[in-house]
Amino acid sequence: MNLVFCHDHKFRFDGKSYYSNGSLSNEVLSWYVDLADNLTVVARVIEMDDSIEHLSQITNQNITIVDRSKLEQAIENADAVICRLPSFVGNKAFKLSKKFNKKCLIELVGCPLESYWYHSFKGKAVAVPIFLQTRKIVRSAEWVSYVTENFLQKRYPNKMKCLACSDVALPKQKLDIGQISIREQKLNVAFQERRYHIGTIGALNVKYKGQQDVIKAIAALNKVGIFLDYDLVGVGDSMVLMELAGKYSVEKQVHPIGILPHEKIFEWLSTLDIYIQPSYTEGMPRSVIEALSIPCLVMGSRVGEIPSLIDNRYVFQPGKYAEIVEIIKSLNKNDLKSLKENKERALEFEKNLLDKRRISYYREFIGSE
Repeated sequence: MNLVFCHDHKFRFDGKSYYSNGSLSNEVLSWYVDLADNLTVVARVIEMDDSIEHLSQITNQNITIVDRSKLEQAIENADAVICRLPSFVGNKAFKLSKKFNKKCLIELVGCPLESYWYHSFKGKAVAVPIFLQTRKIVRSAEWVSYVTENFLQKRYPNKMKCLACSDVALPKQKLDIGQISIREQKLNVAFQERRYHIGTIGALNVKYKGQQDVIKAIAALNKVGIFLDYDLVGVGDSMVLMELAGKYSVEKQVHPIGILPHEKIFEWLSTLDIYIQPSYTEGMPRSVIEALSIPCLVMGSRVGEIPSLIDNRYVFQPGKYAEIVEIIKSLNKNDLKSLKENKERALEFEKNLLDKRRISYYREFIGSE
């Protein structure tokens, strides 16, 4: 069977091999290969323009990467199509699957409304039309896999064959009381010193990831004797964020790290006292779940599925840096118990448990007429 997977993802090509920044890594794509004989991935292919140090090479011989310019031919030759939305390639692939009468599954991994709205002035102009187009596609699809438990289902309803299953799958783990005790000791030291090592994973060059609000909170907390050292992990130029940090005289407390290979993410998370996700839009955020598994104390904005993942006392309104300030000011030894709660929540995302649900659903789709 030839399974075609369609998304706006950018693959780098050096003339011989294809490389990915990780969200569609060789490991992630190989999961789909297990469902079919061959996987054709239609996406954006660009020439290699930087180091491959932080990129994942696509090495599976049963994966073929093709540029979006060849989308129609790929759909015509497909036995089944998976469209990951939101994406322009996915939208077009869905229409072509109808044209060529191909069975098609929608993977809805986020909401385009806020991401475009907060991206730029031009983004505001296209946010609502793209939202309505995505909503129309999802409503008319026969198969829809949601990465959220409630949020995306309410915004993009479908009454056909649906799955609610996170695409975040953690390695097999256990509730290690010794590990939690070590984490509690580390956090307790931070409480006593009133100095916290915090971090965010997210693109550094888009406003809707919200890092600017944390920078403003750092400046406000300095005035009351609470100090944050803030790591920024993610793609993109950090110049605007660092200029803001300079404006608030906190540039020495803000540390752009850039891209980390996924195998280094857990190591980095283990250095943190607090993980904070200040986004203006999210679906089911992978980084929050990974931080819960460490376990870190986790804070996040009231968007997407974040409120379903963490205790309400650590949730703030997006864009309201004053609420971040108040939460951090209120932290004390009573918050140590949240680490065990976070670890227990993360256990629900163990890979083996989620894969059983996903594999059953996707195999039903592959085998359907």
